Amino acid sequence: MKKTKLLTILFALCITLLIFVVSISAETARSTSNLRGDANEDGVVDTRDLIVARQYLANFDYNTGTSGMDISSNADMDRNGSIRLLDVKLLREYIINKENEPEIKYSEGLVFTSNGDGTCYVSSVGSCTDADLNIPPTSPEGDEVTGIGDSAFKNCSFIENVKFPETLKTIGKYAFENCTLLTSIDLPEELESIGLGFLKGCNNIQSLSTPFIGRDNTSGTVPDVSAQDYVLGHFFGYTYCKEFYNTQWATTEPTFRMAEVGNKPEGTTFQYGYYIKEWISSDQTRDYQYSYYYYIPESLKCVVVTNAIKIPKYAFVNCNNIETVFINKEITEISSENIFKGCTSLQNISFEEGSDLTTIANNAFRNCISLQEIVIPSSVTTMGTYVFYGCTSLTKVKFEDNILITEIPLGTFYKCTSLQEITIPYSVNKISTYVFYGCTNLTNVYFEDIATGWYVNSNSSVATSGTNVTVENASANAINLKSTYRAYFWFKK
Repeated sequence: MKKTKLLTILFALCITLLIFVVSISAETARSTSNLRGDANEDGVVDTRDLIVARQYLANFDYNTGTSGMDISSNADMDRNGSIRLLDVKLLREYIINKENEPEIKYSEGLVFTSNGDGTCYVSSVGSCTDADLNIPPTSPEGDEVTGIGDSAFKNCSFIENVKFPETLKTIGKYAFENCTLLTSIDLPEELESIGLGFLKGCNNIQSLSTPFIGRDNTSGTVPDVSAQDYVLGHFFGYTYCKEFYNTQWATTEPTFRMAEVGNKPEGTTFQYGYYIKEWISSDQTRDYQYSYYYYIPESLKCVVVTNAIKIPKYAFVNCNNIETVFINKEITEISSENIFKGCTSLQNISFEEGSDLTTIANNAFRNCISLQEIVIPSSVTTMGTYVFYGCTSLTKVKFEDNILITEIPLGTFYKCTSLQEITIPYSVNKISTYVFYGCTNLTNVYFEDIATGWYVNSNSSVATSGTNVTVENASANAINLKSTYRAYFWFKK
């Protein structure tokens, strides 16, 4: 099975924060048939059942242990009495493999335009009125469908779900503009380019699976002047305004005045902005400022990245409504500082199994105040300073087995006030200063290597002498690291 199929399975799971097991309560479970996978009990197993499962999990309240909607026990794919991640995975595989659907029904009435080379693109919805849009891989004339044209499905407010062909390479600008019933988008991994605002006005989107963030998968090679093409808001479009700016009285660069402009689309939140100035006086003291405001829907909670070569510098900045992010294994670096700046609702970030991630930059998750748990892949060898600074909800940090990281840098868990315990990997031979400063609830710090003692020293360059410290006692370790020796460097003997 292609990696994209496995990742899209995970996409269905990320809404549940990927790490929780969800049980079906007696009150919510219902079943009037025994058709495995038929979550909505309509007699067939199809993508609608997967949508129901996603919605059930998205509405699950972890405080009460219940969901805001009912679901059939048919969704219990392995018949063990509970719904968990494996059940959704099995349901997704079942649908993909078409074990219950030998004949695939594609949407009819679509208009195709040939490219003249054996390929074509969908240029218009035509007479199609399908709520579940299933775009075929070939046109009636036999051309391979590789694209969706600009505004092809604009204002198709009847579309509730879209299945894209694996042959798809490009999606045009504003392709699904104002398709207001869409709640979930699952883009194929083979996609090569995505037009500006292809989901403009789709302000009920809750989850998005995409091979990359921005217009294409070349974000590692473009200059910063094109940063606006590589933000999450690229998918949802922008608004702009022309504002007068007088440098004779202004002492700072122009700022974004969204509140004054008042043109933020309803149901959206500002994500990224930039401006272009146009001088209107010869002495360059008066100009107009063209301000561009990129936005994302307030409803968007989950983003899965399936095939990116790099996470762009401003990809997630100010995404204050995103709760879950999943990153594909090919990403080797989170290389930009503050890459999740303003992600105040981010609760979970997960990395694909077998992740190649080696580096996490300074301040990467700084002030992600809702982040609760994180598993650091075994491939990580370097972390910057203050990576989890101010993550006040962080309760669990796990370093994967056999991780080779050698140092925990300055202020890594600074003021993580909810962190209660942590295990220091065997590979670590240096702990810098103020790593656990302000971790007021930290009670236990375990060391995988308890046999080797440590030197504690105020000089970062002296690694072979200092106060001798043993690390067998977890509670004593916590006191030493967050209080007694918080301003000291720790060196393994």
